[in-house]
This record gives sequence, structure tokens and C-alpha cells, in this order.
Amino acid sequence: MFFKGEGADSAKLFDESHILPIPKNATNTVYVEGIPTDASEREVAHIFRPFLGFKTVRLIPREKRQGEKVMLCFADFENTL
Repeated sequence: MFFKGEGADSAKLFDESHILPIPKNATNTVYVEGIPTDASEREVAHIFRPFLGFKTVRLIPREKRQGEKVMLCFADFENTL
């Protein structure tokens, strides 16, 4: 597996026999914590663009407790790999 823009020269080789099977109920959406509340979708999308299959990112501002704001972040990929 390579990131976009990487070739075989810069890739780290690993033993694929240690990869766990993907569960049947796996999703192609990743939840990410710790996104700053002032981050834009464009800024966050730049984090995920290097990963193959990246489609889009969704940011949902919420108030956790009165006065405590958080940003919910979901990154969507083409498949579960």
C-alpha cells in the first residue's frame, strides 16, 4: 500500500500476513477527534488527501457542555481498506 505520490523507493515494506481481516460490518467512514473548532473543511481535507481512496470530510460543530465547543469530524473513503 502506498500513499499518493509515493513510489516503491520510499515505501516501507511490511509483512502482509500480520494484517487482520476486515470485519463484515466495517465502514468506509473514519471518526476523528481533536480537530480545532476554527478549522475549515478545506484545511482538514488536506490532512486526508495523501491517503488512497479519500473522498470527502464532514465537520459538524457542536456544544459539548454549555460554553464548551467541539468539532465532530468524519472522513469518507471509497472503500474500507
